[in-house]
Amino acid sequence: MDVVNEVGFENAFMFMYSKRTGTPAATMGEQVDEQIKNERLQQLMRLQNMKAKEESQKYLGKIVKVLVEGPSRKNPEMLTGRSSTHKIVLFKSDRKDLKGKFVNTRIYDAKTWTLYGELVEE
Repeated sequence: MDVVNEVGFENAFMFMYSKRTGTPAATMGEQVDEQIKNERLQQLMRLQNMKAKEESQKYLGKIVKVLVEGPSRKNPEMLTGRSSTHKIVLFKSDRKDLKGKFVNTRIYDAKTWTLYGELVEE
């Protein structure tokens, strides 16, 4: 928890510990109860979600370079892409020639895992 608090990761993959057959840890006595492991994971995930949202807020008003992946699955009026820090960025555009290209977007809204921007024409 201290590391997540100090570092402020934009994204982190977290899993509940599970014994792996053949590893020294699997043969150790006094394994942590499943409920406690789950509670700890949930607490860590809540903290990470809060930190991720804080990090996303730092993008507001900034111009972000985005590699366009194509139309959004949820809203075909929006294009989706990834920033250099692997953030999902959604922006409106009717241009069909942007897939696979880099574009600049100005971020006007930031959710925990997704940034919303407007295309900045060069």
